[in-house]
Amino acid sequence: MSFLKKWTSSAPTLNGKRSPAAALPAGPECGLPTLPNELIPSILTRLDSRSLYRVAQVSRRFNEISTRDWLARHGITPSQLSSGQVVIRSDLPGEAFSALRSALFLRVRPLTSLGCIMPFVVDSKIFFQLDSLLSWFSPPVVRLTAVDLDFGADMIPHATATKSIARALTKLLCTLANDCPTTVFVLEDGLFTCRPDALRRWNPATGHYEGGWVESTTTYAKIRMHDGSRQRVPTIRSLQTVNTTYPLDPTASSPFNKWKLVIIDAASLTDLQLSIKLASHEWAAILDALALPVLVCVGLWAEAISTATSTRFFNRHPTVRTIKYLSPSADPLPSGCAPLRLPRLENLNSLAPYLISILSSSAPDASCAEDDLSDPDSAARLPRLWHIELRPHVRLRDALLLASTHAPLAALTLWSLAPAHLAAHPWPVFAAVWRLTVNETRVMPVLAEGLPAVLARAFPALRRIEVNYSWAGNTDFSTRVMEREQRAFVQQVRAANPDVHTFMFDGKEQPIV
Repeated sequence: MSFLKKWTSSAPTLNGKRSPAAALPAGPECGLPTLPNELIPSILTRLDSRSLYRVAQVSRRFNEISTRDWLARHGITPSQLSSGQVVIRSDLPGEAFSALRSALFLRVRPLTSLGCIMPFVVDSKIFFQLDSLLSWFSPPVVRLTAVDLDFGADMIPHATATKSIARALTKLLCTLANDCPTTVFVLEDGLFTCRPDALRRWNPATGHYEGGWVESTTTYAKIRMHDGSRQRVPTIRSLQTVNTTYPLDPTASSPFNKWKLVIIDAASLTDLQLSIKLASHEWAAILDALALPVLVCVGLWAEAISTATSTRFFNRHPTVRTIKYLSPSADPLPSGCAPLRLPRLENLNSLAPYLISILSSSAPDASCAEDDLSDPDSAARLPRLWHIELRPHVRLRDALLLASTHAPLAALTLWSLAPAHLAAHPWPVFAAVWRLTVNETRVMPVLAEGLPAVLARAFPALRRIEVNYSWAGNTDFSTRVMEREQRAFVQQVRAANPDVHTFMFDGKEQPIV
């Protein structure tokens, strides 16, 4: 090994500079560069990583052969390099990062995708080496179109206990965001957009993005978005995997062709709340690029999200079982947009316009209130939708009419049901609904006057009634008065429909006398 040390002391380094020795030493080691290529691998296999790196500095031929051998020790094959997609699976990720950086100096196809599955290590040096590797892919160098990192365990608890880990993770996330004008982060149960320097003061120990001293971790914090507004967004409470996609929209003329998407812990993201304020075209670009493999529940409050955008997003996530769609807007689907099709959707909580838009084949327009809006194909598109929850709206009657035609419907929940809703129009028949829930009913005696008749006529299969009412503003009513009104309601309903056998009031069952 001494002859290698002596021989490489005068070899040019990667930056083209030479060591003080001006000439190669005399001796048998001078013949090493002329060895046939088939003998070189046998020599390289006997070298450790440090010696292998020094041999790689001798010449381009040794650089290529030794670097490829170095990469092979960590599972990085020439085919991965030539395809531009590298996956690192190594017990020594630090050495693998160094080997990959050496490979970047070879004249191979530019690297476009990097995947890293690391063993669970609590070593800030590893994260700084990874950050150094990712920093190499910054303008004017071609950016990585995809980066997939798996740290093997949640790193936030270790960042809370160790300052060096916290600094390394902060620097790593900043590196992921700094090479793009806008980065979209999807995490926990929400998302946010940020400028390149927005995460430089993120503190893993507190969850805050803007710095400052707090006593404990927080669930939500404010961050300055890409448009300058400060909005309340979820904090990063776990960090095991990171998946990035660049660009958000590959279309050359798109304003989002330099945006980046970063998803944290995608394998555990089951809930998603869409409530921040963004423009309609920004929501469309983000949701069209977003894919969450285990998404179950979606809450939507943002008015700027169009029905077409949300429908495209839902149709790409067949795992969704619950939708809470409380945006007051529900524009009609364009002619080229496929209707909503969710084979596992079980619960839908929405306003009347959205229910009309997804269950009908017509546009949700007030002028067609008297038309036949029913869509016979809704049961095929939404075969498991058995529970619908409706909020008060001027088009409640049209929504109820459509809901009654949905064959799988078995449970119905109505909010703020007033006497006017009971007497205004004849109710459609819900042939298969066996459970009815009425929320926020404040005046029990008035409701009892019209509801029993509606139940007998419109709910022939009803077996269970749940009433959740608020007595706010009625503090003069004693518990005894409340119980008396409940018993009277039960008697009236039983007289109109004897098959109803379960009555629940604010979560407590009222016995049948």
